[in-house]
Amino acid sequence: MTHITSEQLRTIVPMTIEGDISVNVEELRSLLERRLEQPDLELAISRVDYLGKAPTLSRIVDGICWWSRGDNRALVWSFRVDALRLDIISEGDQLCPISEDPDLITRAVGAVANYTGGQVNQRGRIEVPNGDGTAKQVRVVVVHSDRVVRPEDCLSGVELLAWNAGRLGVALLFPLGEGKALIRMMEC
Repeated sequence: MTHITSEQLRTIVPMTIEGDISVNVEELRSLLERRLEQPDLELAISRVDYLGKAPTLSRIVDGICWWSRGDNRALVWSFRVDALRLDIISEGDQLCPISEDPDLITRAVGAVANYTGGQVNQRGRIEVPNGDGTAKQVRVVVVHSDRVVRPEDCLSGVELLAWNAGRLGVALLFPLGEGKALIRMMEC
């Protein structure tokens, strides 16, 4: 456990006067990289909340961060910002929370295309037909952690812009073993 300042909290989890909160992922990533002395961390936010009324310091952010070794393995940490406290727990070396295994990703894309009636149009993406005769691009992401729940944590660059504009859907595929998986379709 370490402490953060109220200024760091306000920067990482800004709150409007109406009580709306968000997470500044880049500021949080920077703080975690400094505390862990580990550059190039990936980050996934699983919970953002606050207790009390605005403007309170009782903001909570839960999530995981990881440093990919590039072989579908990663060093993983869970973290929690709770008011002015930052807890970071090492979970050790494990499967990368967002899969980097090209064979698994290819099989997942085919499975989601089959499930949705879509067509594979490029690596990691399918085109899913809408009821009106048009189709929507959908990025398929294989996740090995149930704490990866936000598309924003799986996308970057042009794909993140397309998601934010409503032009890209996301299918999170959670392998369950024995050839089974849970698929969570978002904005598809």
